[in-house]
Amino acid sequence: IAQIGDVPALPGDRVLDARGGVVTPGLISTHHHLFQSMLKGVPSAIDAPLETWLRLVPTSYWNRLDEDALQTAALVGMAELLLSGCTTVADHHYLFADSYRYDPAAVLFETADRLGLRLVLARGGTTRTRAFDTDDILPTPTEPLDVMLRRVGDLVSRYHDPSPDSRRRIVIAPNTPTWGVTPDELRELAHAARAMGIGLHSHLSETGNYVRYCRETHNMRPVQFVAEHGWTGPDVWFAHLVHLDHSEIAILAETGTGMAHCPQSNCRLGSGIAPAPDLDRLGGRVSLAVD
Repeated sequence: IAQIGDVPALPGDRVLDARGGVVTPGLISTHHHLFQSMLKGVPSAIDAPLETWLRLVPTSYWNRLDEDALQTAALVGMAELLLSGCTTVADHHYLFADSYRYDPAAVLFETADRLGLRLVLARGGTTRTRAFDTDDILPTPTEPLDVMLRRVGDLVSRYHDPSPDSRRRIVIAPNTPTWGVTPDELRELAHAARAMGIGLHSHLSETGNYVRYCRETHNMRPVQFVAEHGWTGPDVWFAHLVHLDHSEIAILAETGTGMAHCPQSNCRLGSGIAPAPDLDRLGGRVSLAVD
C-alpha cells in the first residue's frame, strides 16, 4: 500500500473497483513446510498423532522428493497462501540431502520470486537421527554441525537481505532443539546465527513427548532448556508451543521470544491447544502459522 486517499491514476495504472471490500497489508505465515503440500491425505496417517505421522509421511517419503516435486509443492503451497491474502511465509525446510541433485533453497526462492511472495527460509536439518516406532524406513538426512553452519553461511551470502523491505531472509532452524542436535551444538548454533546477523527458529513443545523427554533427559522443561542454551530473545521464535506451564509462558514474554501459533495443525494431529491468549496477555509475541 503506497498511498491512501484520493489518488489519481497515473498513465499505465490498472484501476480496480474495490468498493465494498477491504484493502489490507498482506498476512504473514510464520511457520510452514511447503514440501508437505505434496504429502496431503496419506491414508495411513489420517488419524495419526505427530510422532506416528512423521514416520508415515515425511520420513517415509523424503527420499522421493525430486526437484519437480518440490517445485510443484512450493507452487501449490504459495498459491494457497496468496489466495488467502498471505504474502510472506517462513518456510521451515529441513530436507537437504547429499543424494539430492538440486538445490532446495534455489527452488523455493525462485518459486517465491515468480509469485511475488516474501520468503524467510528457515534452514533446517539435524546432526543426529531420531528413532521412530519402526526400523524399516530410510532415516532422514543428517549432517555434521560444521557442514550445516558452512551451508547456512553460503545461503546467507547468496540470499539473505537484512533490509526492512527485504523479500529474502535466512534463519537457522534445526528440526528440534531437544532431539535434532546436542546441547553444545544448540549453543553453537545460537552463537553462529547472531554472528551472521540472522534469526533462530525451531519446533518446541508441540506434544507432551517434548516435555517428558526434556524432563527425563535434562531435568527441566523445554522452554527452560532452550533458555539455558541461548535460544530465547527477540531474534528467536518457536512453532507450536502447545504444552507450556506458567513459568515457561513468563520466560517467553520476558525475553520477547515468539510463538508461531499453528491451530489447524495442532487440531489435526490432536496435539492440544496452545496458550496463545495467555502469552499475548503478558505482552508476548504471538503470530499465526499454518504448518
